[in-house]
Amino acid sequence: VDQRAPYLSIGATAYGKPILDRALTYDTAMRHALKLAYLSFDSTRFSSTDVGFPIDLITYAGADRHWREQQFDYDDLVEQRQWWNKNITALAERMPDGPWVKDLLPDTGQRLSVVKDENR
Repeated sequence: VDQRAPYLSIGATAYGKPILDRALTYDTAMRHALKLAYLSFDSTRFSSTDVGFPIDLITYAGADRHWREQQFDYDDLVEQRQWWNKNITALAERMPDGPWVKDLLPDTGQRLSVVKDENR
């Protein structure tokens, strides 16, 4: 682990990697890094049928040269999982409308209809 590669993740990581790549830096506080690690795991777990609990987290404190390891099961992280599910939805709702709204959504009061194109 160094400034160019601020984390090491083992196992299936594809779905959670964007969270780490966007939010984790070499200087990220360990408390925040552990939260990001959980969010990364949860995103992978949610999107991949072959990933699940338990989650193993390991830290190394250079000051006392001590490894710390903890394993968490599904029920251990209920509060964090519920918070993430609620807040990721709320963040998407609060996101500013993008340029796609003007061109892709009808005027207020109209309903969208989906046209199925058999040639696609």
